[in-house]
Amino acid sequence: MCHYYFVLFDKLYCVYLFFCYLFFFFFILSFFFLMILQPQRSTLSSSSAASDVYKRQKEKKWHRIYRSFFTKHTRKDAPIAGKIWFPKEAENCPVVFMAHGNHSITAESYRGYDYLGEYLASHGYVFVSVDENILNERSGENDARAVLLLENIGEILEKNGDESQPVYSKIDEDNIALMGHSRGGEMIADAYLFNEYDAYPSNGMFTFDYHYRIRALIAVAPSVSQYLPAGHETELSDVDYLVLQGANDQDISVFLGNEQYENVSFSKDRSYIASSLYIAGANHGQFNTEWGEYDIGRPFSLWLNVKNFITAEDQQEILKIASLVFLDKSLKEKDTYADFLTDYAKYAEYLPETLYVQQYETSDTLFITDYEEDSDLETAPCGSVSAEHFTMWTEEELADSESAMGKRENHAVRLKWKDTKAAYYEIALDEPMAMGEGGICFDAMDLREKAENEPMDFSVVLTDIHGNRAVSTLCDSTILYPAFPVKLSKIQYITGKNEYKRQLQTVHITEKQFTEENGFDRSQIRSVRFAFDRVENGAVNMDNIAFVK
Repeated sequence: MCHYYFVLFDKLYCVYLFFCYLFFFFFILSFFFLMILQPQRSTLSSSSAASDVYKRQKEKKWHRIYRSFFTKHTRKDAPIAGKIWFPKEAENCPVVFMAHGNHSITAESYRGYDYLGEYLASHGYVFVSVDENILNERSGENDARAVLLLENIGEILEKNGDESQPVYSKIDEDNIALMGHSRGGEMIADAYLFNEYDAYPSNGMFTFDYHYRIRALIAVAPSVSQYLPAGHETELSDVDYLVLQGANDQDISVFLGNEQYENVSFSKDRSYIASSLYIAGANHGQFNTEWGEYDIGRPFSLWLNVKNFITAEDQQEILKIASLVFLDKSLKEKDTYADFLTDYAKYAEYLPETLYVQQYETSDTLFITDYEEDSDLETAPCGSVSAEHFTMWTEEELADSESAMGKRENHAVRLKWKDTKAAYYEIALDEPMAMGEGGICFDAMDLREKAENEPMDFSVVLTDIHGNRAVSTLCDSTILYPAFPVKLSKIQYITGKNEYKRQLQTVHITEKQFTEENGFDRSQIRSVRFAFDRVENGAVNMDNIAFVK
C-alpha cells in the first residue's frame, strides 16, 4: 500500500508539473502577442466634442490594422451610441447610465445588460446602456471612458427635450445615476469627479462644462486606480455609492472596489449611504450576458475553475434586486426596502441562496476611530486605548486574501488570542459621547480559516461616567463569517489548495439590543470595551468604530 501511494503521488506530481509548464508556455506566447497587438499607454479621445481634451500618443501600426478589421471608427471619432429602455407610459423618470468595461472588441458588450434595462424600466426608470466598445482592448483609457460617458449623457438629455424623439420628457434630469461594470465600475467615479470639475485634472488648459445632477453610483466588480486624476486617488463626497463583488471573480480576483468605497465621505446636511455586497460564488463575467462564465480569454481560460459558481441567472438576479433598492432610495427617496442596504439578511428569502458579506457606512455615524490617524496603538482620535491577554495586538494595512498582491490602503486593528476568554480591547473616551437609538456599529473580520466548530462571538460593553454598564454580544445582531475558501484555478482544484477571501463585515448593535444596568446613561458614555469572552481561540480585524444617531 505504501508503494502504491508513492507511485500515485509521483504520477499526480508529474501531471501537476506538466500543467505548470504548459501554463507557462501559453503565458509567454500570449504575452508576446499582446505586446504586438496592444498600443502603448495612451489617453484617448472620447468623442469629436471632447477630442481636444487629450494629448494622444502614437498608436502602433499593428494595432490600427487589427482594429480596422472590426470597427470603422478610430479614437478620434468615438461614436455616441448605445441602447435605451424606458417605461412606455410614464414621464419624468429617474435615469441610469450604464457603462461596460474592457472586453474583446468583437463583442457588443453594451448589449449584455438587456436584462437589467428591462427590469429597471418595468419599475419606472430610464436605462441607457452606453456603447464604449471603441475604447476596448486599450490601456490607460479610463479617463476617456469617463468623458465618453458624460458626452452620452449630454446627448440623451438633449433628446429628452426634443419633441421628435421617443424619449421626449421621459427623463427627470434632476435624478441621474451612473452604473459601471469592471473598468466601467471604476470609471463612473472619475466621471462623477469630471462632472464636478471645470478643468481636466491631467491638463487644466482643457475645460469641462457638464455639471449634470448625478446623485448615485453603482459599481459592479470595479477595477481601481487605472486613472489617477493629477496623480491622486479618486475621492468622492456626498453621493450615494453601492459596490458589488464576486468572491469567485477570476479577472479582478480581489475586491478592488473596497479602495473606492473607503474613499467616499459624507457631510451631515442630508442622508447618504455607501454600501458593499460581497457574493460567494459570483464571478466577473456573468453580470454581463455577452461575457459569460470565463473571466479570462483563451488560452488562460483553460485553467479556470468554473464549477463552483452560482448560476448566471442568480448572479444577475442579485444585481437587479440590489440596484433597484439602492436606486429607489437614492433617486426616488423611497425607504420601503432601504434597510436591504444595511441588513440584507431580512430579505434572504428573496435572494438566490449563497453567502453574502455586507459592509456599509451612513452619514449619521459619529466615528470613535477608523485607525487611519497614526501608528500609536495606545491612542485613538477620541481617547486612549488599552488591550490585555492577546498574543497579537497591532494596527495593520489590510489585504483581501493571504495571497493578494498589494494592499487595500485601509488600516484596522488586528487582535489574536489563544486559550483564554479574558482578552479585552478598550477605548477610553476623552470626553463622554452619546449613543442614539441607532446604537453602535463597527466593521469586523473573522480571520480564522477553519472555524467550522463555533461561530465568532464576543461581548460589547459600554460604560457611562457613573460606572454603569450596558452589554450586548456579537451573535445578538449578526453572524460574522470567516474567510471564504475558493478555488479559482484548476491547479488549485487538483492540489486541493484553497485561497481564502477576507472581507470586512459591518456589525450594527442597536440601542434595544443592549442589556442595561439600572441608571445607565446613554448620553454620557465614557468607554467602549470589546471583551473576547465567548471563544477561547481566535483572531479578528476591526475598523470604523462609531456611534449611530
